[in-house]
Amino acid sequence: MFENDAAVDVTGPTATVPVTEVSAAGVMAVAPKVSVLTITYNHGPFVGECLESVLAQQTDFAFEMVVGEDCSTDQTRAVCREQQARRPDRIRLLLAERNRGRHANFRNAFEACRGEYVALIEGDDYWTDGTKLRQQVALLDAHPETAICFHNVALVGERAPGPGATFFRAAPPRTVFTGEDLIEKNFIPTCSCVFRNRPRPALPAWYWDPAQTPYTDWVLHAVNAQRGDIRYIHAVMAAHRRHGGGFWGATFDGTAAGDIQRMSDRLRTYDRLGECLGPRCARRIRRQKAMTCFHLALAYREAGDRRAARRFLWRAIGTDVLAPAPLLRSLAREYLPGRCGARRDGLRD
Repeated sequence: MFENDAAVDVTGPTATVPVTEVSAAGVMAVAPKVSVLTITYNHGPFVGECLESVLAQQTDFAFEMVVGEDCSTDQTRAVCREQQARRPDRIRLLLAERNRGRHANFRNAFEACRGEYVALIEGDDYWTDGTKLRQQVALLDAHPETAICFHNVALVGERAPGPGATFFRAAPPRTVFTGEDLIEKNFIPTCSCVFRNRPRPALPAWYWDPAQTPYTDWVLHAVNAQRGDIRYIHAVMAAHRRHGGGFWGATFDGTAAGDIQRMSDRLRTYDRLGECLGPRCARRIRRQKAMTCFHLALAYREAGDRRAARRFLWRAIGTDVLAPAPLLRSLAREYLPGRCGARRDGLRD
């Protein structure tokens, strides 16, 4: 086993944070078919189950596990070290000297992946089918025109809808999608995704900036979809955990503040999707941006910030006046009395 120090090449204050790789001395001699990429931070109660579910995969090809541990404050690092010591031939553990954030952690792990394909799973999720990788690799091998393969997942945790809940309640009307289908929402659960890594996806410099790309997975799928179609397997082969300490749970908490954060991130992401998908998608993206501005107006109204609600109402109208027309008119009557009639409550801002 060896520990190799390397500097991470990212912009901003994390640019020179040392990263140590812990792996077996001969691990680089094996060319993996798949790299399983895991980023983890403060996933102490969950990361052991995550890594064990990947190790349980039954394949007839070599795969490596690239685990980016971002200097957690709980037992995550200890659990990762224990798992790596059990399988040093398979797990490449990347340990940051100090916390760098999701983007830098993902970048370092992604650039370390050597496989023909990359499978994604975050440290608080887990796989439930030991043949998952084999099925997805077989599909991608058989369909060179396909860039991404994904499947259904179970929803678990205290913020899941309930027992037996799945991401897709019923089979989608089709199994082949394009990048344009990603405009309305990201329908690819991270723990279900396997994509081609040869050639490596060309990610623009702004992709690694958290201020410009809050949803890295959504934009990554859009970039990959420019190289081929997206194929779906209607089988539950993983579990996505929804909990208060997760990235998803941080904004889906039922509060106006959470809604504002999520919609603001979504609005910025549409700018990035526009760059990825090109002019042919401009009208549909504009419509979604208008809808997002409208939802921001609603969230700010709920939070009691009338000035911001009015600002995003105007922005929704200016972006695409026909997007949520009946709802926009309702808000306009309330917040723009001089143009659309008096406010029902007679109050001034």
